[in-house]
Amino acid sequence: MIPRQEESKTGNRIKILTIIFVLFTTGIAASGFEIISCFLFSFLYGYTLKYFGVFLAAFMFATAAGAFLGGYWKKESPVFQLYICEFIFIVLSLCFYFLPQGMSAIPNNAYPSIFFCLNLMLGFVTGLEFLILCCLYHSIKSEKSNAGFLYSVQNFGFSLIAAVFIYTIPLPGLKISTLIILSAKLISFISLFTLWKFQPHRTKV
Repeated sequence: MIPRQEESKTGNRIKILTIIFVLFTTGIAASGFEIISCFLFSFLYGYTLKYFGVFLAAFMFATAAGAFLGGYWKKESPVFQLYICEFIFIVLSLCFYFLPQGMSAIPNNAYPSIFFCLNLMLGFVTGLEFLILCCLYHSIKSEKSNAGFLYSVQNFGFSLIAAVFIYTIPLPGLKISTLIILSAKLISFISLFTLWKFQPHRTKV
């Protein structure tokens, strides 16, 4: 009986670390793509400050909407939902990687709409994944105040990648910066296998 309890505790620790890591990489992806979006848009369209505010507003609104609507999702298969979120992040990585070449075939006046939609998608999946990860974490730890800790983990990812991109964007370039995010989310996607058999109880964050 005791070995099984120890095995269960070890499994829970691994699951908690996986949740924290996935959330950390989500912070990296969200902040990183927001920075890349501003740099790439200014490179393709011109240095237009008003659009930066519009893109940031779209991202923040979609983040709130994703977290809010995520509360109404069925929680029977949260890990599968996480796989969908991670897959969307990977698709976004590829979009930002190939965007400079593809934009040459698109009229200039369509650039703002494209970047606006990308920021909406980025914000929505960020908020949605945060809500799902909070529910998973809460069902393991059963702590009343877990959202603040998880939010700080995500913010650490925000700040870390912003500091890294100070050097990677001007020197190696936007594509290398995008590959950094893509690598982080691929590892995050693979790490979700540790949660595959884990189905939490219904909880509210």
